[in-house]
Amino acid sequence: MKKLFILTAVITVLTLNTGCNRKDKIAPISVIGSWYAEYDKDGTFYDYGAGDDVSYKRVIQFYQFVDEKTGYWTEFLFCEGSTYPYIQYGGLAGLEYADGAFTYTVNDDGTILVTLINSLEDNFWTLKASTQKITGTDEGVNYTLVRASENQINLVKRWDDEFHGGSAEDEYLFTDVTDDPATQPSN
Repeated sequence: MKKLFILTAVITVLTLNTGCNRKDKIAPISVIGSWYAEYDKDGTFYDYGAGDDVSYKRVIQFYQFVDEKTGYWTEFLFCEGSTYPYIQYGGLAGLEYADGAFTYTVNDDGTILVTLINSLEDNFWTLKASTQKITGTDEGVNYTLVRASENQINLVKRWDDEFHGGSAEDEYLFTDVTDDPATQPSN
């Protein structure tokens, strides 16, 4: 009886020890949906049409995480006092063709590694996600992306259409917040 008690105690200790040493897997944060940031930033870019540097004062960034590994990004730069963007980087024109098409991974700690698909050079960056926001850095300026409103989504789509000749495809862009999986209750 004493041997049975000792054997039971040893098995219990081993089982508890094994359970304590095992790291439980934490499900990565889901970022699927539309994200928007607007912030002030002083900078310049070269305008090939004008043949000169152009100053800008404000930036809008938009990310659309389509599924667990693909999405697209765009950025609009605004001159001082302007409400219409002067130039666009990236784009939403269908995943396989968009300048802003990317692949991404989300680590357990919320770090997002974004890599542009249609870039001729290695073009990747890192973001940090939580359940309510995504943060990033744009040439030393920190910005915070939040879930995009329906008005923000429609505005970005309109500008993308205008800069790309009407090429933003509705099937790739959540045009109504109620269509965005991120705004739907989980099952």
